[in-house]
Amino acid sequence: MSGQRGVLPTLTEVITLDTPAPDVRAQASELPVESMPIELQAEFAGVADDELTSQVMQLLRSRIDALLKERLRELLATQLSQLVEDTVYRVRGDVTHAVDALATQAVREVLARRRKP
Repeated sequence: MSGQRGVLPTLTEVITLDTPAPDVRAQASELPVESMPIELQAEFAGVADDELTSQVMQLLRSRIDALLKERLRELLATQLSQLVEDTVYRVRGDVTHAVDALATQAVREVLARRRKP
């Protein structure tokens, strides 16, 4: 390097490697399974990919089921509450009309009996 300050050195030489790059899988076998990438964990833990996928899906299924049940309960509770309110409103009108008709008829019958000697 020259003695100039503020000048960055420039790489002018290309280095070639005579040996191939080390095998990542060979190095990975020396590491604890937990520190490996997930793609290699199954291989070095002795678990087949299909089995790992099955285990993950089983775990996910139970979590998805729990979330689904909770959400369905909320939705159904809201929908059923609205349905009950609508039904009560509709039935109340029908019942009110029927009770009015029955009361009117009963009053007429009582008045008719009083008029008879």
